[in-house]
Amino acid sequence: MAGARCHLCTKIFKPDIPHAIKEAPKFSPSAVSNIAIAHYSYGLPFNRIEHWQRNGGVVLPDATQYDEMAKLAKKVLPIVQCLKKLSANSHLFYYDDTPVQVLQLKQSHGTAIVSQTGQHWIYLFCVSSLIAGKEVSKLLSQRTSDKTFITMTDASNQNELSDLDETILSRAIIAYCLVHGRRKFYDLLDDFPKECQFVIDCIAKVYEHEAHCKREKFSPAKRLTYHQQHSADIMEALKTYLTNLWQYEAIEHNSTLGKAVKYMLKRWSALTRFLTIEDCPIDNSLCERAIKDLIRYRKNSLFYRTLAGAHCGDTLMSLIQTAMKNGINAFDYLNALQEHTQAIAKNPEDFLPWNYQETLKIMNQPLAA
Repeated sequence: MAGARCHLCTKIFKPDIPHAIKEAPKFSPSAVSNIAIAHYSYGLPFNRIEHWQRNGGVVLPDATQYDEMAKLAKKVLPIVQCLKKLSANSHLFYYDDTPVQVLQLKQSHGTAIVSQTGQHWIYLFCVSSLIAGKEVSKLLSQRTSDKTFITMTDASNQNELSDLDETILSRAIIAYCLVHGRRKFYDLLDDFPKECQFVIDCIAKVYEHEAHCKREKFSPAKRLTYHQQHSADIMEALKTYLTNLWQYEAIEHNSTLGKAVKYMLKRWSALTRFLTIEDCPIDNSLCERAIKDLIRYRKNSLFYRTLAGAHCGDTLMSLIQTAMKNGINAFDYLNALQEHTQAIAKNPEDFLPWNYQETLKIMNQPLAA
């Protein structure tokens, strides 16, 4: 703080710094929250934010921004660890991965995991050397529930839960994405219009029934009954059609069409779990949308320099997206978390996105006389 110099004795007099300002952090919570959301949700690189702030007369170097993000990630880490424990015991998992570069690693992947716990959705992002199947196995190793659970993904080898403990794996109901099966025929529609159109039409009818269930807001049990009544015959006809193509050699087995048919038949049970398992999703579209956050970050910022930076990004991206997807204002949420770091360290579950507002009300209640 600037002072005033006496022209007679040249002594400099400085006013006392108000306590509220002296103890305040250099950057306000709102400034840190804005950077976190801009970078980890909307994909703005730190250097782009730096130029943006400079045009507004604020000097905010990209390195300083990262330092503040690292501090924020450390403060909210207990909440994300709590989210992981809740996710590990969920009854429904969607997951997939995409390439995300970490310069410190020779090979790295970005995994998105979406799980449902009661009425709440948890979004987790993990950038590491592990492929999606191993990352999900690592998460599920924390599972304490002995109930069965559903996993939804595509049939890529990278998504196999090969490292999962057999006891936990025995409780898994593995479902595969029907859209991935359809896409293989859609891509071949110009080359094999007659063979592919029937497949696409059958799956389209099933999705009409799924859309009807969503519009009418059917319960999981009623949705299952509706699909069994209206979609089961369609899928059985499709299976018969594909089987005939394969067995009677109407197609070349090694052709692209043959491989598409083989993909569907080999994984038929997993592709049609929605006809036998209550609350089983029909595709992995929810996670496909979630993973676009990683893709947007990759396209804008290109890479993480270190694994520590990737873990910082995982923490903040997971927390921000979980808040947003549960209808919580992420800006207000991050501001509140920065103001109650000691309380978070003691009871992180009280500051989960769907709990924090009630927690703040209790904390702000006046003490009884």
